[in-house]
Amino acid sequence: MSQAGEALPAIPFGLIASVGSVGTQTVPVVRQIVRAPSATATEAELVSAVLSQAATELAPDEAAVVDPHSPCSWGKCRGFTVRKLHAAGVPRWVSRVPRNFTARRGAPPEYGGKGRRPSRGVLVRPLARTRKGQTLPATPPDRTETLLFAGRSIQADIWNELCLPQAEAAASAFQCVVFRDPAYSEPWVLATTLVLPAAELLAFYHERWPIEQVPLTAKQLIGAQRQFVFADEARQRLPELALFAGSLLMYLAATHPAQPTGFWDRAARPTAGRLRRVLAQLDISKTAPLPWQLRKKKSVTDHLPKGIQAHRRSARPIEARV
Repeated sequence: MSQAGEALPAIPFGLIASVGSVGTQTVPVVRQIVRAPSATATEAELVSAVLSQAATELAPDEAAVVDPHSPCSWGKCRGFTVRKLHAAGVPRWVSRVPRNFTARRGAPPEYGGKGRRPSRGVLVRPLARTRKGQTLPATPPDRTETLLFAGRSIQADIWNELCLPQAEAAASAFQCVVFRDPAYSEPWVLATTLVLPAAELLAFYHERWPIEQVPLTAKQLIGAQRQFVFADEARQRLPELALFAGSLLMYLAATHPAQPTGFWDRAARPTAGRLRRVLAQLDISKTAPLPWQLRKKKSVTDHLPKGIQAHRRSARPIEARV
């Protein structure tokens, strides 16, 4: 909430959405809004709750796509690491990992005949890095693929049959892919349990980005960032309703004909902002009869402050404090 800044405590949520398409428009549909397990729950506990819920609802033809670098804001939290994905039992997933990510081979190397038998696989470092003035070289990839994307040639280095660095010898758990795109200064490092070509894996990860539009639509277009509530349950329900309304607005905009903003909007697209402008011009109370529970209040309230003005506090005069 930009107006409050750090004056108010944050209320974190976990957002689970299905990403599909309507024509050429990519649409995220909110499936679950996961609350924090308790009022004092840490970010790690919220992440574990979100991943456990996602593992339960994941269909056989679906996979979870997460990003540990997403900022914490209305349902997007840091901490979706490979370790937590394994701990939550998510069967199929794609995750972006840090550039200093390391893993181990799923099987230990052959015994050399001397010393203790190896119990863990060889360490795999996808990207070289510098530590204490020394350069740690990258591990050569198992194979390399080249793909074309938006007219650019992207190189994908792939390492198969990997497991977590602290894990003992085990079967292959996931693979790591490094995408070197000339449009970006730094490569992308992805880890996944899916056995897909590099081009399909990159397109799969791109499907995570539309979920960023849900909180933006809820806060900016619907105006949830200007709403303030005080009750404990209301503070949970308001952002939940705003996120649901934002997702619904995006879906309705994609499934209906594009609504131009004005005569200058000659190439209108079915976006949530254009649909909101059209709905803002309608008087909902006159489109259909209201139920008997809702009726116009006959008392005079024009002289009373409305909205945030009704909650605003002002300092008392000096003479009143004596």
